[in-house]
Amino acid sequence: MNQITIKYELNLWRQHEVTLIHPALSGPISVIGDAPGALTRELEKKLAKATKQILFKFLTKVNHGKGAYLVGTDRQYLRDLEELRRRLSKRMRLVTLQEALSAQLHKIPVMIPNRASRNYPSQLLKYQFFQAVTAFRLEQIDHLISSTV
Repeated sequence: MNQITIKYELNLWRQHEVTLIHPALSGPISVIGDAPGALTRELEKKLAKATKQILFKFLTKVNHGKGAYLVGTDRQYLRDLEELRRRLSKRMRLVTLQEALSAQLHKIPVMIPNRASRNYPSQLLKYQFFQAVTAFRLEQIDHLISSTV
């Protein structure tokens, strides 16, 4: 499983800069701020927005590929994941996002295509991103900032 890599530095203007990197993201999530509290809140917003975007991309590929052939519980799993996508918002706290995502996390592997599919690598990365988001703790950021200041 790919973890979210955290990079922290104090720039020349004595501002805190935190960057989150994961292969499923189109680019790193970077936040710069003076106050650590505002920094973590902004990081929460950007992580929630990225999670919603990646879930949207994941479900779009499922609907274009295997979604038409799903029946029974698999079809219900797809509906549940689409409902989760609708409920997520960028203002959502990370803890709430993690609870909602972890409750639906077991339904995602059913939607991943066969290993021979050309969509398999990207869909697997997205699933690993969801796992990493549920395991991510903001205390890691606070500890990193407090240990370097």
